[in-house]
Amino acid sequence: MKITKSSPLVLAILLACTSASTAQLPSIDKKPWQNYFFVLKQRKFQFGITTEGEAVFHPLTKRGEIINENNPVIFKIEILESKSDGKFTSKKINPGSLKSEQAPALNPDKPVTYTGTVTGDAGFEITFIPSRDGFAVTGKITDKGKLTNPLNIAIKMGLRPYIKDTTRTDAETKSFEQRIKRDKLEATIASGNRKLYDFKKSANFHADMRDGVESLVIKSAGYDFTEFKVSTVSSSKIMFEEQIQIVADGADIRWIIPTESDPATDILEISTK
Repeated sequence: MKITKSSPLVLAILLACTSASTAQLPSIDKKPWQNYFFVLKQRKFQFGITTEGEAVFHPLTKRGEIINENNPVIFKIEILESKSDGKFTSKKINPGSLKSEQAPALNPDKPVTYTGTVTGDAGFEITFIPSRDGFAVTGKITDKGKLTNPLNIAIKMGLRPYIKDTTRTDAETKSFEQRIKRDKLEATIASGNRKLYDFKKSANFHADMRDGVESLVIKSAGYDFTEFKVSTVSSSKIMFEEQIQIVADGADIRWIIPTESDPATDILEISTK
């Protein structure tokens, strides 16, 4: 039999190869959640992981609507490789490697786990744990693959209640300062040691708290006065990015899970009220 590019056998082989190369997490089949592996939609926020492993995190209004499609909470899972100079490089996650033994879920009430690999064939596992007013995340490196340097899982977040605007007029600046008058950012370095920041002032959180913090709380008109709290149950602290900016521009943070982590105890919690 003569086999051509359009023959059923060739088409079947091509389709099989395409499916294998684009394998990803399974999808919820209910609108509008197609292309999501799981979604948590609670009263004050909506969080989901897509079939390609991307996180989508939106604060909601009191009516349950997304506040601003163009200004989500930044939430990124990173696999970091430690270099000899003490710096980290982020390894690229292979979306085609992602898999889970669990079915896709909308508002799951039990932990959701998936696995994957990065450049260098190192393997990792991520678990999300839903709660009544938020969720927790943890994970571990399961296989170093071809990589020889230490590896860590990190969670990178950007809590930015307002889109940065350097073009405000004097009148707009005055109006904005009135809007942020009740906003607050509070960091807990340790029990009994807290720092409270004025949204109108400039700050360098990294310089102020070089050893990191146990928790961070932001409550802002930009988030419809939902209070977001990020806290760690771990020996590893929440660290701030090195930058000077007005507090109203928010905070960029990173939590690195310890190398010899125990997913049962090394946890980052995100809660709302």
